[in-house]
Amino acid sequence: MKLLVFGGTGNVGQQLIRQALERGHQVRAVVRTEDAFISQGNLEIVQASILELSSTDTVLSGVDAVISCLGIRKESRFDPWSRLLSPLDFTERSTKIMIEGMKEQGVERLITISSAGVGDSWDEIEPDLQQVIATSSIQQIFTD
Repeated sequence: MKLLVFGGTGNVGQQLIRQALERGHQVRAVVRTEDAFISQGNLEIVQASILELSSTDTVLSGVDAVISCLGIRKESRFDPWSRLLSPLDFTERSTKIMIEGMKEQGVERLITISSAGVGDSWDEIEPDLQQVIATSSIQQIFTD
């Protein structure tokens, strides 16, 4: 299967790419900076920002599925109160771009990752973690 991965340089994206390659899949990874990967064998790197893609035709051409490991970036991924670097509507905008391109290219499979506490899972997380989320920049991320 040929997979297109957005957000391949993040923690989850890197693990996903590694495991997909180990299982024999072809992977095209769209990354903001090429430093994290080198195109090799079944791995093709495309340097681009999802919000700056004028057309998703080239990155979506010939893929069987799209996997989004995108997330809103913060100055410090370890500090929940750090300033956001991505636009507040990043998830909404990037998903719209992906879906429009998928429709144009006839790609029907989309897999996205999220986080514990988003949507219906809010009641499943510990009250202390709910408090951190509610009082930090993570709340803005969850709103998107």
